[in-house]
Amino acid sequence: MKIVVIGGGPSGLYFAILAKKAWPGHSVSVHERNRADDTFGFGVVFSDETLDHFRAYDEETYQAITAEFAYWDEIDFVLHGETIRTAGHGFCGCGRMELLLILQRRCRELGVEMHFEADISDLGQFGDADLVVGADGINSRVRETYAEHFRPSFQWRRNRFIWLGCTKPYDAFTFDFTTNQHGIWVLGAYQYNSRMSTWVVEAPETTWAKARSDVEHLGEAELLAYMEDLWTDKLDGHRLIANASHGEHFRRSATSAGRIVTSCCWAMRCTRRISPSAQAPSSPWRMQSRCTRRSPPPTASRRRSSISRTSAAKTSRSPSMPAT
Repeated sequence: MKIVVIGGGPSGLYFAILAKKAWPGHSVSVHERNRADDTFGFGVVFSDETLDHFRAYDEETYQAITAEFAYWDEIDFVLHGETIRTAGHGFCGCGRMELLLILQRRCRELGVEMHFEADISDLGQFGDADLVVGADGINSRVRETYAEHFRPSFQWRRNRFIWLGCTKPYDAFTFDFTTNQHGIWVLGAYQYNSRMSTWVVEAPETTWAKARSDVEHLGEAELLAYMEDLWTDKLDGHRLIANASHGEHFRRSATSAGRIVTSCCWAMRCTRRISPSAQAPSSPWRMQSRCTRRSPPPTASRRRSSISRTSAAKTSRSPSMPAT
């Protein structure tokens, strides 16, 4: 049996790992248009539940991830100068580049063939494949080629967000807020190594309606300057960093048309319902789309999150900004 995976991101690589483990005698190959060490974005985060999935499906991948990356147990919710911390959640943060290298290494160990700088424009070259997996991202050429069979649909969500990096470390997954003349802005931040954190900045619909004319046209450098000014009291002298910071949709589609299968994400199974007439935004800001999580495998242990009364009681308050 010949299995071809188009797309060498986390989704395609992990599928190739599991396929080769399940069928070691079959041919499994991955074709990625970028170089092996190219990536976009910053850190990714896995919950305890997702780590359980890793351990259940491939112990070697699980060990590699948990041995190298930041792990934390708390979530901080910061509002009006007050921080409320809850514990018992369990997260692992890691750099996207490091994750790709781990998955590539595991593929090699199992005998998966990997081809980089292979921009596939003609799917006909894989006519002898028994299974073709389209793991080529949100703008999947595979899905587009077979759109009449997959019939994809999308539902644009209202909030806009952008994915940035930051040199400020965090000891907990942090939700924070700030305001300007346009309204409230939301931050989700987490550390993924000793030097860097991921920042996801979100603009609610009402804020975006007022800020759009000021923000949407900004180039990368101007946008970073805008964000650093907006969050200056939260950055503590640290800097924000961009790397093709185009926020993507929180979505996934797993569909098939004969021997062709597409998969756009990998840690979640999501439904995508979008009107065919909907147009993708052209700026770095993206709309969210809806997703639903899948149930964990029966072999994976399920850790329950618990709120630490002690941690929740330990709050810090800014003297200049009292809680209301």
